[in-house]
Amino acid sequence: MNHARYFLYLGVAFFAMSSAWGQDAKTVQDATDFAKNLAPKSTTQIVNPAAVNPQAWVAGTNTPTSVPTKLGGFSSPTTSDSAFKAARATSLTTLGTQAMVDCSNYVPGPNADPLQTQACAAVNFLANNCMSPTTQQSQIFARLGTSPATSNNCFGTYGQSVRNFNMSGQVGPSDPMFSTVGSLRTNGGAAAGAVCSTTSAVSQPAQFSLNHCTKDNQQDEFFCSKVLNVNCAQAAPDGCDVSGFVVGSVQGDMTVSFAKGLDGTYLLNFGTFSDNYWSGYGAIFDRTLSFSIVDSAQLTAFNLAQVKFDDWLLVKVNGTTVYVGPKGGDRLEIVNRVITANEMDPRVCAPNPDLNNYMCATIVDLGEAGTQTTNIVYYDSCTPIAGGYQCTAQDARNGMVQYGPDSYEWPELQTNWNFAPNIDLRPYLVDGPNEVFMRVIVGGLGEGAIQIEARAVCPRQCTTKWDDQCKTAGFNVPPSDPPNEPSTANQPGPTPSLTLTSTSMVPLGAKRAH
Repeated sequence: MNHARYFLYLGVAFFAMSSAWGQDAKTVQDATDFAKNLAPKSTTQIVNPAAVNPQAWVAGTNTPTSVPTKLGGFSSPTTSDSAFKAARATSLTTLGTQAMVDCSNYVPGPNADPLQTQACAAVNFLANNCMSPTTQQSQIFARLGTSPATSNNCFGTYGQSVRNFNMSGQVGPSDPMFSTVGSLRTNGGAAAGAVCSTTSAVSQPAQFSLNHCTKDNQQDEFFCSKVLNVNCAQAAPDGCDVSGFVVGSVQGDMTVSFAKGLDGTYLLNFGTFSDNYWSGYGAIFDRTLSFSIVDSAQLTAFNLAQVKFDDWLLVKVNGTTVYVGPKGGDRLEIVNRVITANEMDPRVCAPNPDLNNYMCATIVDLGEAGTQTTNIVYYDSCTPIAGGYQCTAQDARNGMVQYGPDSYEWPELQTNWNFAPNIDLRPYLVDGPNEVFMRVIVGGLGEGAIQIEARAVCPRQCTTKWDDQCKTAGFNVPPSDPPNEPSTANQPGPTPSLTLTSTSMVPLGAKRAH
C-alpha cells in the first residue's frame, strides 16, 4: 500500500492520540476511530491526487462530520461565518499573538481543562515566557527601554526549566566561539591570505636649513616696599555730638528741649517746670516722649539725672518702670474699688434711713435683759439672697494712691519734690524708636518734669600716608595703591595705629627714575 495515502490520517491520529494522552481507554479509542475515519475517500480530497495509488480509493465510505466525545474543544470545527470573516480580516499572526496573551494570563485551577492546560504550556514554552534575563540581557533590555515577557502561568514552561536546572548563562562573552570573531580586525589579512608591504617614494631631494641664535636675558631681583601708615586719634573719649538722636512726638502742654552743655553732656528736658501747673485732687496726668536712636552702643551715658514733681511721679522707658516717687514702689494708681460681701444668717441686715445706707449686725437674745446688737457693719446697699444678704460697699481706701502691693497714701503730700536719682537708662533703650512714659498724680495743685543726661563717644580722626620705598630706591613701579596724600576719616571706637606694607619685586634692569 502507498503510505502517502495515509499521511494525513496518521498525522491526525498521532495528534489525536497525543492530545488524549493520559485520558481513559474509551477516549483514546474514540480518538483513534475518528482519526481513521478522516482518511480521504476520493482523489478530490487531497492536493496531489496524481501521487497517490489509485487502488486506495476502492470501497470508500463517506467522511464523518461529527467528532467523538471528550476529544477536546479545540477539535470542534468552527462553522460561524463571523469567526471566519474575523480570521480573514486579521492574520494567523494576530491569532497567534492573542493565543500567547491569553495563555500568559491562564492559571489552571483544580477543575481546569487538562487539554487547555497542556495547550497553554506549549504556547508559553514557544513564546519564551517565564524567562529570567541574565545580567548582560538585562543591560540590553535597559538600553532598548523594554522588559522581558512575563506570565502568570509558568508551569511546564521552558523558563521554569531554566531556573530549576540552572541552564541560563551557559554561554558568556568570553566563550571561545567568539574569540575568532573578535580577532578578525587584527588578523583579517592573514586569514584572507593577503600580503601587505610599504614602500617609500621621494618626490624631490629633502632640503634642510639650520640656524642658531643665542639670547641672554639675565635678570636680577630687587625687592622694595610701599608702606601705608594709618594713625587715628580722638579729641576726647566722649562728650561729642550724639549723632542719630531724633526727638519725635510730644504732647502740646509739655516742654521739651535737647541741647549740649558746657562739658559735652546733652540735656533732654521733658515736662512742666512751672509750679502748680495742674490741678485736681487725685487727678492723673499721663504724658509720652518719643525719640529714635541709630546706634545705642555709641552712648556712654543716658541717665535719669533729675526729677521734679508735686505730688507723685512714675517714669517708664519702653514699658519698663524705672522710677516711682517719692516713696518708691512698683506702680502709681488711684484706688477705685467696690467691695462685695455676703452677710448670712444669723446676721441681720436692714436699711439705715439716718445715714442712707444699710446696717448689718448680729443680734444676741439676753432674755429679760432684752437683746444686744454687736459686730455692726455698714454697706451702701444689700440685696436678699438664699440664707442671707449680698451687700456692696465702696473700698475705704478709694481715692488713695496705691504705689505698692500693700502701700497706700492720700494724694496730697503738702510739698514739692526735687531728686537726683541718676538711673542708667541704657539697658532699656533699643536701636530705632524709643518711648518715655511719665505719670503725675496731684493732690490739689502740682506739676512734673524730668531731665535726662546723654553722652556719646567721640569719632576718631584718622590720617593715612604711603611711604614709597621703591620710588626712593629709584624704581618706577606702576601705581596700584592710593595716592601718596594724607586723608582723614571719622570712625567711632578706640584709637588705633595701623601700618600696612605692600612689597614689590622689581627686575634689576628696570628703568630707574632720574
